[in-house]
Amino acid sequence: MKILLIVLIVGGLIYGGYRLVQNNTVKDTAHFVYDTQALDTKAAITPDLAVLRAKEVYQLAVNSGDDLSQGPCLSNSLISGWVLDIVHSPRTAVDDKPENQCSAYREGAAKHFVELDTEGNFVRAE
Repeated sequence: MKILLIVLIVGGLIYGGYRLVQNNTVKDTAHFVYDTQALDTKAAITPDLAVLRAKEVYQLAVNSGDDLSQGPCLSNSLISGWVLDIVHSPRTAVDDKPENQCSAYREGAAKHFVELDTEGNFVRAE
């Protein structure tokens, strides 16, 4: 009897975990990534880490069908102190429009930025 009870409990936990994973969607993940303020502010945040995160956010935006043709700011809170701006390569006048730039960087809330082109290729990080 005890063995049957243990098997039922373990089976229920496994099934519940499977259902939880199955119900996760890319849209939920994208929402989480877009709204993330920081990873761990005590950890060393390098440009390489920022670029890696930028490429993840870019891919989520593409998968969600976002229009990146105007070179929008894709994230004002990529990771602590960093923003993600989409630009054209070579740069065009539309990239210099304030509505296409990250307000957190313009206003000084973020000190660093990652630029990816409209195809997701790295342009620069400062």
